[in-house]
Amino acid sequence: MANCIYDVIINEVPPQEAIVETQIEGLHIIPATIQLAGAEIELVSTISREVRLKKSLAMVKKL
Repeated sequence: MANCIYDVIINEVPPQEAIVETQIEGLHIIPATIQLAGAEIELVSTISREVRLKKSLAMVKKL
């Protein structure tokens, strides 16, 4: 299975490796799976957990 947003947030996979192109021009997505539901629990003790997604997506925004 391809990478998903869980992998980006938890496993620090570069978001570029999770992006999926769609049939709509200019629309790209990063899919989510049921694993995302457990991400909050896994990040409880992580410092700056609330900005992990923001930092990851900032890399994509620069593209």
